[in-house]
Amino acid sequence: YLGVFLTGAYQEILGDLHNLFGDTNAIHVALSGDGDWHYEQVIHGE
Repeated sequence: YLGVFLTGAYQEILGDLHNLFGDTNAIHVALSGDGDWHYEQVIHGE
C-alpha cells in the first residue's frame, strides 16, 4: 500500500515560509519496473 498525504496546493500552503509550520519535509519516491520502490531524494524542512 502507498499513501500520499498533503499533496498539491494544501502542501504548498503548509510549506509556505510565512506559515506557522515553516518549510515542510518532502521525499521523492521512485517506482521501478518490477514494482519495487525506493527513496530518490529527501528534502529536509525546518
